Amino acid sequence: MNLTELVQRFARLVAFVVLGFSGYYVILYLLRWEWNRALLAGIFFLAAEIFLVADLAFVRFNRVSRQIELARETEEIRALAAQLRRSRPPMRGPFAWLSPQQDRTYVFVPILLAAGILLSALAYIVERLSRVTATPVAEHELARGLASMSLPRTGLAPTGQLQRARWDKPSRPAERNRRSTWVIAAIVVIITALIVVLRVVLITRPESADPNAALVVNLAVERNDLDQTEGTIALSLWALCQTRIPEAASLKSLEQSDPDYPGHFRMIVSPAPARFDTREFTGCLEDAVIDRALADVTSVESVPNGETASLA
Repeated sequence: MNLTELVQRFARLVAFVVLGFSGYYVILYLLRWEWNRALLAGIFFLAAEIFLVADLAFVRFNRVSRQIELARETEEIRALAAQLRRSRPPMRGPFAWLSPQQDRTYVFVPILLAAGILLSALAYIVERLSRVTATPVAEHELARGLASMSLPRTGLAPTGQLQRARWDKPSRPAERNRRSTWVIAAIVVIITALIVVLRVVLITRPESADPNAALVVNLAVERNDLDQTEGTIALSLWALCQTRIPEAASLKSLEQSDPDYPGHFRMIVSPAPARFDTREFTGCLEDAVIDRALADVTSVESVPNGETASLA
């Protein structure tokens, strides 16, 4: 494995990790009604998805390109090998050293050694084997070397004249097609179920507020180089997010919950909004965009109206 393949595999691994985490946080932020964060996570999810699709297309394109080049090279080699076979000189018969045109003084060597028959038979076998194997291999290697120097048989700019390459047939195409069909069907079912679940969870359900209860929200506000105080920021958050709850619900009090921490506030809203309105309201508080300010909802609870005085 070279450095390029290692970098490509690492990039794919990072893309899969980003895809998984960003998809998880998209669903999580949607369930929390934090739309700005969901959009940001969705951007990362879309970027990772586009990268993986482009990488898959690039890999398939390179594979097809390599197969076309291999098919073209194979056709060139076969054509040159056939041409070399046609121009092959006539083969000599066996035991060419016994020809009358040759010097026959060394014919007496095997006779004198009393092994002429054995050596002649062995030499005949070796010569036949070399004639059957060595010549085609040598012609094929020579054709392979000449293919890199020869012009394309279809011209310098072929327009569909390339012969159809012999693609390797995939093993068990029916089984592979069935597997692909099941995978696609499973993906469709999962996406459909996810859409249905999100629709059920995120659908707006009109519910009336509870007049006998109040909503207590503990809020932590942080600011970075702002002239406004944390209390002003908390009040701005209420003004921004009060449209997410019914008009009947109003801010009863907004006070510091801990004197040692000036950014910690207790927000009491009465009457208490319904469950889905409360989820949307707290999601707005955490997701509100205020430059150089950040809010975090530490706890949310619904208490009877009579107990709110003890919390102040």
